[in-house]
Amino acid sequence: MKVSRFFLPLLSSMMAVYGQVTIIPETPVCGETMEVRLNLDRQQGGFRVGPGEVVYAEVAATVRGLVDFKSKTMHRDGSALFARFAVPEHAVRVRYRVITTEHVLRQGTLTPLTGAGQTPPGALILGMNQGGHSRANWEADVRAEFERDPQMWWAYHELWGMRFVAMRNISPDELRAEISRLESEPENPELLSSLAYGRWLVGEERAALDKLTILCERHPRSPYTVRALHDAFYKIHSDNLTEAMGEWTRLMTGVLNRAPENPGFQQEGNLRWWIERAPEITADSAQLLFKAWSAQKPEDGMPFQVLALVLGRQEGRLEEAERLLTHAIDLGYRQPVAPDVNFNRARLLALPYRDRCQLRLRLGHLAGALEDALLAQQYNSFDREKDVASEARIWKEMGFLSRAEERGLEAYRLGAADAEAILKEIYVLQGGEEKELHAYLRGRLVDTASESEKGLTPQFEVVTLEGKKVGSDALKGSFAVLNFWFTTCGPCVGEIPRLNELVREFQGKVRFLAISTIDDENRLRDFLKNKAFSYEIVPHVSGLADRFTIRGCPTHVILDPDGKIIFKAQGGSPENIERIRSYLLRGLERKSLSDAEGGKQK
Repeated sequence: MKVSRFFLPLLSSMMAVYGQVTIIPETPVCGETMEVRLNLDRQQGGFRVGPGEVVYAEVAATVRGLVDFKSKTMHRDGSALFARFAVPEHAVRVRYRVITTEHVLRQGTLTPLTGAGQTPPGALILGMNQGGHSRANWEADVRAEFERDPQMWWAYHELWGMRFVAMRNISPDELRAEISRLESEPENPELLSSLAYGRWLVGEERAALDKLTILCERHPRSPYTVRALHDAFYKIHSDNLTEAMGEWTRLMTGVLNRAPENPGFQQEGNLRWWIERAPEITADSAQLLFKAWSAQKPEDGMPFQVLALVLGRQEGRLEEAERLLTHAIDLGYRQPVAPDVNFNRARLLALPYRDRCQLRLRLGHLAGALEDALLAQQYNSFDREKDVASEARIWKEMGFLSRAEERGLEAYRLGAADAEAILKEIYVLQGGEEKELHAYLRGRLVDTASESEKGLTPQFEVVTLEGKKVGSDALKGSFAVLNFWFTTCGPCVGEIPRLNELVREFQGKVRFLAISTIDDENRLRDFLKNKAFSYEIVPHVSGLADRFTIRGCPTHVILDPDGKIIFKAQGGSPENIERIRSYLLRGLERKSLSDAEGGKQK
């Protein structure tokens, strides 16, 4: 195949040498070996690696729409470190990283070649979906790709997502017609996965779930079934489809109990979250999942965490679960940085501490539980209110009521869901009456400022679609919520109805700004023709997201009346919306009480 003019820069810019990391051969070949080589010669600009420091090479190959991830410790060869990987036979893209336990040294993306020296079928479509779709000859390129391999069923997943979400050049009716055409093809899991995704795109929830049901019941061992579960989870979770979530949980539980060795589970970044919310997963299935997973990735702590979650539901196996989490913690300190920047290494380290804290509480090991709660807070700032609430409960159990009250109030300010119940227990133990609890809370909230304040807001000034100038100085004096988003971000769009509810609830009390990270004014206006968004809408401003250290979308930021960032959370989760609501309710209550106290003093 002749490589298109568009694709040549992608090939040439992403292969060969990155600094002093070399890929051998320059362009990997499917079915052969590639070597990742790190130069350590400082005189030639090589990297400095400390004595005893472990360096890892990671390679993630996309094979017919699925990711084959491998990680290896690099070995010394003179003044270099190296690791070798087999390139899968049908790979269409290869991503690599060279990392230590703390830093990413180099990373890049390569397009391999077939044994005949051609780009693999589907590589062009995958590259287009990663940003190369804005050119005139895309239709001819796509036709040529499917002529080479008419049964690239996985590629429809990429193509439909690109056209419907990014390019917006196919209508729902046109996409439905294309889906219906492919439904006449012989059933196979690769095709079913793409068909289910297409039905989600056009808003046909029932039809999508029917395809997912066929996959789960007839093809439980196929990794495409796990991919389809992932797509469904993403859509159901971002759109808050409560009834569908119950059906999804039943299907996912059935697949995991019937085929725990399915390799797709080992690649699923949300698996821990899935298992937390699926109480019907059996211990036997979890053991088989653990056995298959840990055999493939013996240095990964996540299979130990997952098994501990399931065993921890049985009173007679709490100590066994505790030992598994201790091992997961030990492995966590030896693992390289997490492959997903949205789920960073610090958070990965915090989670087994949080789980072990709860187990130790149930076992009555209070000193160990307290240590775990403190370490979880140290590592994780994303939802630390849960760990602060656990700390408060432990201090209460140990009889240190003043300290328990202090930490309970902090958890309450941070928006912890169970903080009020903990404070109620503490208040009653101190001799208070339940009917006076809320008066007590109102009084205590004005005593001290929250420990969560992180610093002043970066200086900025923007103009909304309505032509209003808004800036960091103008927002002082009231609470403000900033939402960093963009119009082709599924979770961003999915949570808009719930964000509109926040605006209605706090109308006139809080400013709400939706700041796009990529969309210009015209694209935003086009989007708003079909989707109501009650926030004040701000087009993309170069560098603004960087000033707020935004690493992904959606990200929510709350500013207090003094211009300080008091809350920041990433991800399209209903839980984040509730946390925003709790922060605002308690913050407004504290501000009202503080203003009243100030009025009395005058």
